[in-house]
Amino acid sequence: MQALKASALGGSLDALEKIIHKVNHNEDALVQFLPMFSHLLQSTAIPDGTSGNDDKHRFLIVTKQTFRAVAIGMSDSPASNQALVTHLCCNLPDMCDFAIAFFRLFVLDVASLSPSDVELAREMKETFLPISFQRIFSIPPTFELASNHTGLFDCLTRVWVLVATEQQPLSVVDRYLALVLGLIERSSRKSPPREEFRNALDQLPSGLITICTLQRIINDLHSTPIDVHSVRRNVFMLLQCCMDSLKMYRACLASHIAKWCCVVLKRLMSRKHVLPAGCEDAVIITVDVTLVLLRFAFQAGWSVVVEAMEYGAMDCVFRCQPLLDHQEIARSQSDISLGPAFAELVDLFNAFTVHRQVLRVSHKAVKKVLWRNLEDDIEKEGPLWDAWERFRDVVDERWQAKEDYIQAGPKDWCDNEPCQMFASPELRLKECGCASSYYCSRTCQRAAWKDGHKKCAKLVRKSSKVHQFPPLRETFNSSSP
Repeated sequence: MQALKASALGGSLDALEKIIHKVNHNEDALVQFLPMFSHLLQSTAIPDGTSGNDDKHRFLIVTKQTFRAVAIGMSDSPASNQALVTHLCCNLPDMCDFAIAFFRLFVLDVASLSPSDVELAREMKETFLPISFQRIFSIPPTFELASNHTGLFDCLTRVWVLVATEQQPLSVVDRYLALVLGLIERSSRKSPPREEFRNALDQLPSGLITICTLQRIINDLHSTPIDVHSVRRNVFMLLQCCMDSLKMYRACLASHIAKWCCVVLKRLMSRKHVLPAGCEDAVIITVDVTLVLLRFAFQAGWSVVVEAMEYGAMDCVFRCQPLLDHQEIARSQSDISLGPAFAELVDLFNAFTVHRQVLRVSHKAVKKVLWRNLEDDIEKEGPLWDAWERFRDVVDERWQAKEDYIQAGPKDWCDNEPCQMFASPELRLKECGCASSYYCSRTCQRAAWKDGHKKCAKLVRKSSKVHQFPPLRETFNSSSP
């Protein structure tokens, strides 16, 4: 054994392979070999652009065998082996440095390699490194060390995006996605790892990330049975990306994230599609995460709410009763409560009905629910029913007020587009000097003036010097908007 270790330390790659073979057959042997791997890491130079193929080959072999040995030695209850955890904590900084160098040189930048080393690098990227880090992250002390290692989270995020956008095997994408999600879930928002995650997202193509993630969600939804766990991971990743990066949030809005959230909810709660047996809890978690993402998207304004309502968000609310019943039976097994979550969604719809576009689609949704008797699908007690009654009453009241106002005579809308209110007759004095716009208040008049109406008014006044310029604004007729 000592001779074998001496040969490996002397640079013999064959001896190193024999040691891995011994570790594979005796996992307890890893503890006595960890100092040897530490010495190999410290004595092996990290290659750069000028390094030869021999140096690159040795770096790849040492990195592969080190992580392979760790993956083997930690396969069975590693946390109970205190000696293994102690030795691993001592060697982990060097291992992280080698992993970062490997990702940057041979995955992200693709340095020139011999054909045999190309296959070796591919095997390391797809198997040994992600599996090893999954087992390292499973132990609190080693997770703490690895997550705070500078540059590791940045590399893992970039590699996840790379394998996801290059259509790599789904197993590889899932491994790196699980690593990134594990780091996100167990680190605070202001910690250095999350800062690396945000910086990486800001530098990566956000539109491509969003499209690839949505494509994966769609594929999982259309599989038989639906891969609920994969859907949950990808929806949660989109939520975290939106919360940590304004660039990703805008990319998700541009990709109609509200529409896809409704698609996810419909597919998961539809009785026509096959779900794996015993996955009700996973479905509840996925629905809850999707509702959070949908509510977060509503912060962009009323147009996102209109998009969600047009794609059947209210139908999703009335399909949730089977999940609520299951949660009532197994309420002691989960901290998630879907009833208040759906009630909060309905209350958000209610709050946005002050905008006439939202009021229009909400009125259609209420008529559809009443015509199809969907009210009978949910229980008449609880926060969801109370929220639905508030929403129905407010929509009916505001729609009737709009109809009464229209029937009273011709009127104008406020020309400040975000306002969407009527310009009442007594406030017609707020009319712009161009005689083509009306506003409901001086606040809206000033806002529209700053948004570009000033240029329009100048052109109108210039034209009026040549001939009489008629008002461009036609009065609002009696038809509904």
